[in-house]
Amino acid sequence: FFHHILQHFPFWPRGYILPDEYDKIAEMYKEAGGPVPLIIKPSLSAMGSGIRCVTRLSDIDKDDPRIVKEKALVQQ
Repeated sequence: FFHHILQHFPFWPRGYILPDEYDKIAEMYKEAGGPVPLIIKPSLSAMGSGIRCVTRLSDIDKDDPRIVKEKALVQQ
């Protein structure tokens, strides 16, 4: 099944967990030297609430209670 999916979608988005991997995200922005589109998805208990698209590191509120308490997935 997975092989079939990769034939049609030959990529795998990079993912990070906030707030644990905030430093890795910051390094990615530094290396890119410009805007990087990211999708921030709060934990499953948020049931889709709070999904955001950002392009700048300053758009990520690492003190957001949904991120600090329950973690969030960030995908590039």
